[in-house]
Amino acid sequence: MRETYKRRPEKGTILSNVMMRAGALAFTLWGSLTIAALLVCPYTSRADDPLPAKGTPGTVGVWRLWRRPEQPKTAILFTVLSDTRLLVAGGEPVRAGSAATPVAAHIFDPRSGIWSMAGPPAANRDEHAAVALPSGDALLVGGVDPSKFEPVRHRHSHSYEPPKLSAAMLASTELWDPALGWRNAGAMLEPRARPRAVLLKDGRVLVTGGIQYTYGPDYVTPTILMGGRSRVLASAEIWFPREERWLAAAPMAQARYCHTATTLDDGRVLVVGGAPAETTRARLTVPSEIWDPVTSRWTVVSRPPRDLVGHAATLLRDGRVLITGGQAPTRGAGTRLAAAEVWDLQTGRWMNVAPMTFARADHDAVLLPDGRVLVAGGGGPTAEIWDPVADRWTATGPFTDHPDDSVRLARLPDGKVLLFGMKVQVWSPAAQ
Repeated sequence: MRETYKRRPEKGTILSNVMMRAGALAFTLWGSLTIAALLVCPYTSRADDPLPAKGTPGTVGVWRLWRRPEQPKTAILFTVLSDTRLLVAGGEPVRAGSAATPVAAHIFDPRSGIWSMAGPPAANRDEHAAVALPSGDALLVGGVDPSKFEPVRHRHSHSYEPPKLSAAMLASTELWDPALGWRNAGAMLEPRARPRAVLLKDGRVLVTGGIQYTYGPDYVTPTILMGGRSRVLASAEIWFPREERWLAAAPMAQARYCHTATTLDDGRVLVVGGAPAETTRARLTVPSEIWDPVTSRWTVVSRPPRDLVGHAATLLRDGRVLITGGQAPTRGAGTRLAAAEVWDLQTGRWMNVAPMTFARADHDAVLLPDGRVLVAGGGGPTAEIWDPVADRWTATGPFTDHPDDSVRLARLPDGKVLLFGMKVQVWSPAAQ
């Protein structure tokens, strides 16, 4: 019978094995706890975390998280008031069951960094326009009340039912007075969503374009029905602050929405891009035009290099207008663009400039105190800055928390930039 070989344990071997097993167990437990901690409590930067001593090499400035008020889920509008405070008002209301709770407005004071309540406007307002007035007030214009959209109906009749204007459409306008709060500012001649509103040199407000949502199923087949149609507007209106009254202005040569409107140094207003229809987004016949407040007439200007929606327009210190990003007005989701071009006030012509590093659409842009332009959002992984002298783009430092695509930017009095999205972040030109 073959004997099984058994090695005689040497001195200290048992104790060594025990110590090794204990060390391995401790290492395993420590690793497991570390991994669990990372999964359950991942590291997140906070507003009170110290800033790095230096920004990321090759980038400009640093971002940090900031306090934010309670906000709606959809995009909202910034209005930079004449006293440098910021008004945030409007957006999709928070729903409680079938009722809609009005969304309160908020005021941000850049000197103290504190948000305060301004009370809700009279109407739930989304897809509207907002303008800061020289008096210190803010004007909210048009839009839709999301709580009043009609449900989609289905019918199996061959009879034609003409579409009707949706009850969600708003022609009303409201003024926010820092001392008195909200009050009615008169009704526009027709309701409009996604219009563009700009302040004129004489204190009046010009509103252009927009879209009207209609309700009423349009017959397609006995079983496939559309929920309604929409109508894109070429009309324009002017608000007179003394009378708080709206009067019609000459209509644009092109019906459009999702366009940009920029008040130029000479008082005229440049309108660029947009879409002529919601469903087809056909090519624009007149991509850009200018309104003259003296003659109250529109003049077609040279065609830009490309037709755009979702772009941003920024008035430069030398009077030129920078157009960044956007996408072609085609049906469905178009390809975002990194292209940029400048319109020259003196020559009335367009000129291509260096493209952005990242393609963007539905982003925002802001002019910095030194004449450069900062753009953020729209799908770019970070913000970037354009230098008009060198015609060069430089990325900023990385975001503390990556924002959603649709963001709003506002320049603060100290040269910093406030970014408002699902999170609020502040960009500083240099590490502090």
